[in-house]
Amino acid sequence: MQQLFDIVEALALTLNTVAGDEMAKAIRNRDWKGLDRVDPPWDTTPEDFWQHQQIKDLLLKVEGLPGAPSRDELEKSCLSDFYRCEAKNKLTNARLKVLSLPSHLLGDGDRRLKEFLLKVKKDVAALLGPLPDIQGLRSRFGPGATFCRRFPANSTAEKLSHAPSYTLGAWPYLLDWIGTAWGKAVYRVSDSVWPGGVTANRYVGKSQTPERVRGNRWTSVEKNSFKRRGICVEPALNVYYQLGYGSFLRDRLKRKWGLDLQHGQEVHRRMAREGSLFGHLVTIDLTSASDLIAYELVKLILPSGWFSVLCGLRSPFTRVNGKWIRLEKFSSMGNGFTFELETLIFHGLVRGLLREKWPSVDPADFLKGELAGQYGDDCVVPKEIADDVLGLFGLCGFEVNSRKTYTDGPFRESCGGDYLNGVDVRTFKLSEFPDEPQKWISFANGLWSVANPNNHHDSRLVFIRRLHRYCLGNLPSHIRRLKGPEHLGDLVVHHFTADWQTPLLVGGIAYYKGYLPVSNETPWDHFPPCVVLAAALAGVSSKGSPHCEFPVKGYRVRWIGKPKDLRLRRGQPISRN
Repeated sequence: MQQLFDIVEALALTLNTVAGDEMAKAIRNRDWKGLDRVDPPWDTTPEDFWQHQQIKDLLLKVEGLPGAPSRDELEKSCLSDFYRCEAKNKLTNARLKVLSLPSHLLGDGDRRLKEFLLKVKKDVAALLGPLPDIQGLRSRFGPGATFCRRFPANSTAEKLSHAPSYTLGAWPYLLDWIGTAWGKAVYRVSDSVWPGGVTANRYVGKSQTPERVRGNRWTSVEKNSFKRRGICVEPALNVYYQLGYGSFLRDRLKRKWGLDLQHGQEVHRRMAREGSLFGHLVTIDLTSASDLIAYELVKLILPSGWFSVLCGLRSPFTRVNGKWIRLEKFSSMGNGFTFELETLIFHGLVRGLLREKWPSVDPADFLKGELAGQYGDDCVVPKEIADDVLGLFGLCGFEVNSRKTYTDGPFRESCGGDYLNGVDVRTFKLSEFPDEPQKWISFANGLWSVANPNNHHDSRLVFIRRLHRYCLGNLPSHIRRLKGPEHLGDLVVHHFTADWQTPLLVGGIAYYKGYLPVSNETPWDHFPPCVVLAAALAGVSSKGSPHCEFPVKGYRVRWIGKPKDLRLRRGQPISRN
């Protein structure tokens, strides 16, 4: 990758600024932390800002950067963050537990906080309503591993072939589980004889008895070359029903509060742009948000029935390096309802402040007018209550990410949208060094997406032209010619419309030749019929069970056509032949 480093260094020097020279020096010396410390000039045009930021961001997220910390060092730092968050949660729990005392025993500050949280609790109770029927939940499998089913044996078919692990609090759900297709696949229960008897499935030879465990297990995944992200892998039964309740919370947030999490990122990007133009909105980001949701805070905000249900499905302990640790947090990343729960908590607190500031205005009107929003830990609020929101989040034990929180100035960032004076200045970040055609296509398309003259200023493409040509030059000529529209994703090379290949029109759909992944699937005849049936009911493809470790077994040039509203994800397998 020496040539790539040389090109990026040369681009930094062409900026002819102090910041550009510092970045060039850092790249030359492979001083990646020094590169990260360089701030682009803010008192300049959006295009100059973007050029500096693009040079800075391009390489910092690449896996395996030379000179970057080792995996052991990053894992140690990540584990240290886990313990730091737990220590802070313990202090938060102790402080918030005082609020359960009678009001006349509390100080003025605690009394006001308790009264405020009781109003939030009432608002949340109206949002959630009565508990749903378990059989009406859209419970499902997640894409990742479970406590007992480790990668790569974590496909849906593999999960359906084995009895689940569960925590003590989740044991009542076994009564519902036994009647699901999953339970019948494991135990082969006949509706006509249940509850008279259960016959073990002779096709599945292992894990026939549900396994009770104390909680989840801690692990970490790569975020970039300088940081790993801690997650917790949940027991299979817990996460199956956690995702069901998560879907229910998502529906209620949309129906009652107007928070549409399916399209929330698009709305947040629009609000970030408006905030950067007019300054009336601020964007707030939190550090380790899910790891700082204290147990007592959830207890104070959720109605008792809902708290009991979600508490039964959470993991009370985490296994770290073979040692069990009692959790002070309520849930973590890896829990199936954490994202929806943190969205509910953060926006519930914001709604309370909106009511206090503007008593005559329904908080839902702020969402309808795109004057407030919440997407996980990404928060957009009116500038008038920004200080109150930051203070309240601090009282509840959360930490504001000062590097990604913008309350003043012409810049705003939220949900992948970066705007300076209303201009999109989002950069492309390389995630791995390309060494295969599909990776070079992804690299070239990523650059094109942030410099396309149809959407951005012409100077951007001029600035990165050498780098873009370098990407295209690493493609074989027969693949480099596969140019087509952007809605086909990285199956084609994005370029000017005049350079697209001539499409084949069939049934009103334009088909283009693309570089397509060939999916690697295990034929269904490798699984017993009961598992095949359960997988079909779970929505798994009839072609076979996807291979988790090697989902793609190769690439080939083939015709592809998709409507514009069905954008293909990068590396998405679409063919098995």
